[in-house]
Order: sequence, then structure tokens, then C-alpha cells
Amino acid sequence: MKIYTIEDIEVIVEHKPKNRNSYISIDSDGTVRLKTPMRLSFRINSLLKNKIEWIKAKRLHVTLKKSIKHTLGESVVIDGKVRDISEFPKLLKMCDSLHVRDENSLQRCYDKFYLQFSRDILSLHVKQISQITGLYPKELKFRKMRRQWGNCNSNGVITLNTALMKLTQKHREYVITHELCHLKHMNHSRDFYNLLYTLFPEARSSEKEIKNISF
Repeated sequence: MKIYTIEDIEVIVEHKPKNRNSYISIDSDGTVRLKTPMRLSFRINSLLKNKIEWIKAKRLHVTLKKSIKHTLGESVVIDGKVRDISEFPKLLKMCDSLHVRDENSLQRCYDKFYLQFSRDILSLHVKQISQITGLYPKELKFRKMRRQWGNCNSNGVITLNTALMKLTQKHREYVITHELCHLKHMNHSRDFYNLLYTLFPEARSSEKEIKNISF
């Protein structure tokens, strides 16, 4: 067993001469493992380099999937991490004021909290990114959505999913930049992606990562 490092990610490599193929797996704690019949270091490094974006996306997915398992009334997911509810007095106060403390009531408190938090934080993100890109929405809305992180309509109205507050700032900024680009290109054409990749160089990796995140 050897340790290889690729873009600051450690990979535990196990030599399995009986295997016909190489297999990469991600443990629940984010540990990356490679089981391979290959012995030569340059071939192993080449394999890992080719798979690095997949590894990053899967590690993020595993980490977020684990972190989203928070406890209503005790913890909350912010910036991709589980935080104690005591860090957010407004949410704590809403939960403590409930006459009936059941799951549905607590979830409504969380939805209201994410909405208020989105109006404060996401509005600021949009303002800052708009100043940099020169792309300004005619109106900005927030709501809980099940299938989209955000959308932009032909009237220049951008709606952002309040669940964005659960993600890292990098992924929030990616979604916002993506929607702002639709103000100029109402499609996913080559021109749209050229603009997106120019304004947000990490868009390719962020797009792959965010596809692995469920909400």
C-alpha cells in the first residue's frame, strides 16, 4: 500500500495483481482509495490525473451527503457544514417559540430562516458579482425549490433557491454567475458558456461538483 498525492488530495493505492481493472472509491470520511493491478508510478499518476475532477466531485458529494444529515432543532447546514443551532439566535428563537415542536413545524422554521438568510447573504453576493460582471437582474427573488438552484426568465428576473445557503460560497457564486450570464444569453449556447467560463474560471469543475449535490 502506498500514498500518492494529486492536487493536494491523498490517495491510498493498493496493488491488486489479480484485478483486471483499476477501481477508485471514496470512503464516507472522504478518504480516496485506488485498487489497481498497475505497478508503475507514472501510470498510476496518469490515471489519477485523468480522474481528478471525478474524484473531487465524488468527495464533495460524499462530504455534503454526510453533512446534510443534521438534526432539526439542534443543528443547521450552512456553507456546506453542519453548525450548532446556538450559532444562529434567530433560528433558535423561532424553534424555541413553537407550541408544537414536531418535524413539520421545525422544518417551517428552517425554511423561514433560510429565506431570511438568503435575502441578506445572497442579495449581497448578487450585488458584488453584478458590479464585477456588469450584469444586473431587473428583479431578484428567493424561494425554496426542489429541482433548480436558480433560474432566470426572459424579463430579467432571477430566482434563487434558498437552499443555496447550505452550499459553500464558491458554489453559491457559481450559481449566481450562471444565472447572471442568462441575462445576456437566454440559452446554453457556446456564447453562453464562453461568457460563463470567462467570468467564472472554475465554472467547469463547479458545474460537475454541483450536479452531485442533492437537496
